[in-house]
Amino acid sequence: LRLQRFREYPRNWDSYGGRALTTAAYLSAYDFLGRIMFRPFPKPAVVPTGRGGVQFEWHMKGSHVEVSISPEGNTEVSFEDDLGSEWDGPLDQVAHRLIAVLGNL
Repeated sequence: LRLQRFREYPRNWDSYGGRALTTAAYLSAYDFLGRIMFRPFPKPAVVPTGRGGVQFEWHMKGSHVEVSISPEGNTEVSFEDDLGSEWDGPLDQVAHRLIAVLGNL
């Protein structure tokens, strides 16, 4: 439901020219949620981006995980923790790492 609401945001919703969630980003976000929704992961914060994309965020236990979906529907993952570890990449290349990290939150 939240993703659907992001699609209904008016132009300039953030007072910086923000765009509503694009169809491509919506479909990719919906697909991503379908992959993780039945796993025992904590719920992410879900925030729209001003360019028409969406971001899922987990900030807990000293770890910071972000899954960013661009307006074109491309999905990128970034991870860093308070110990200095970090990595990032397209979801299809780092999905196994993402699942491992989310499983430990």
